[in-house]
Amino acid sequence: MKYKNYLLPLLCMGAFCFGQDKISMKNGDQVDAKVMEVNPSVIIYKESDNPEGPLHSISKSDIYRITYSSGKIDVLGKYSSAEEAKKLSSVPSTNSSPPEYQLGKASG
Repeated sequence: MKYKNYLLPLLCMGAFCFGQDKISMKNGDQVDAKVMEVNPSVIIYKESDNPEGPLHSISKSDIYRITYSSGKIDVLGKYSSAEEAKKLSSVPSTNSSPPEYQLGKASG
């Protein structure tokens, strides 16, 4: 019976591991982070592997898109070259829901 008292908190902790945002750069790099603030010219974030660490900032002009943990995607810029577009498009999708449930992909 006591193991049930430990099982539920462990399962709930696993949900927090996936609550992160992904910042995709124009050069093809990807940063797992928690976006704290979006300003007109910079994005302020914390790295996901160090959530208690310092705030980092990056210019919006260096970012292609931000994929939030909720699934929302903000596209901030265009690729600066075909090679960079190819790098970023090779990043696998993390959307595991069936196509009929994905926004914009309804069939019928």
